[in-house]
Amino acid sequence: MNYLSKNKTLLAFFALVSIALTSCVKSEDQDKGVLDIITEYSLNIPEPSGLTLCTNSDLLYTVSDNSDKIFKITTKGKNLGSFKTGCNDLEGVAYDNTNNNIWIIEEGKRNAVQFDLNGKKLKQISVPVKTIRANKGIEGIAINPVNQHVFVLNEASPGMLVELDANGKLVKSTKLLFAIDYSGVFVNNTGTELWIVSDESAKIYRCNMKGEVLDDYKINVKQAEGIAIDFSKGIVYVVSDYTQKLYLFNLPNN
Repeated sequence: MNYLSKNKTLLAFFALVSIALTSCVKSEDQDKGVLDIITEYSLNIPEPSGLTLCTNSDLLYTVSDNSDKIFKITTKGKNLGSFKTGCNDLEGVAYDNTNNNIWIIEEGKRNAVQFDLNGKKLKQISVPVKTIRANKGIEGIAINPVNQHVFVLNEASPGMLVELDANGKLVKSTKLLFAIDYSGVFVNNTGTELWIVSDESAKIYRCNMKGEVLDDYKINVKQAEGIAIDFSKGIVYVVSDYTQKLYLFNLPNN
C-alpha cells in the first residue's frame, strides 16, 4: 500500500471513530432527559385525575373524574378511605401542609374549593380564566408552602398558569407555550420551583415560579394527570387517568 493510500485509510478510520463517539454522546444526552419508572401500583380508584403529597404523614391524596370524593392513599397505592365534597367535575387536588387542609378544583365551574381533613368546606374561590373549549379548563392546583399562594393550571386553549393569594385575589396570570397541554402541578418545599406534568406531551417540566422551563423529562405514562414529589426521599409520583395506576420515578439531579 502506498503512502497516499495509507493516509486515506487512516482518515477514513478516524472519521468512523468520530461519528461513533458523537453518536454515544447524543445517546447519553437523550437518556438524561428520560425518567424511567421505578415501580407502579394499581389504584382501586376510577380515573384518578390529580395528586398531592401530605409530607407530615407520608400520604398521598387524589381525586377522580367520576366521583365527588377525595381519596387518601399510601405511597404504594393502597386506598385508605375517602370523603365526599359535594363538588362536580374534579380535576386537581393540593394539600396545604402549613394549615393541614386540602384544596380541589372544579373544572366546569372554575372554582378552587378548600376543605379540612374531615370534609368540612372552608372556602371557595373563583379562578379568573377564560377558555375557548369547555373541556380544556382548570386542571391542576398546588399550594406554595411559603406564602400559601394558590397556583392553578388551565389545561389548554389557552394553557395558563394562574397565581392567587391566600384570599383568592389574582396575583399573576401567565400564558404557557412549552407543552401541548398542562395536567398537574406541584410546588417544591422552598417555594422556588414549579413541577408541571403534561398529558399530551408526556413530559415533566421543572420550572421557575414564573412558569419558565428549567428542565424537561420524558415519561412513558399514558394520560399522566397528576404529580407530587417527595424531595426528602427523591421520589416523583405520577397518576394516570388511563391506566388507573400510580407511577414512581427517581427525582432527577438538577
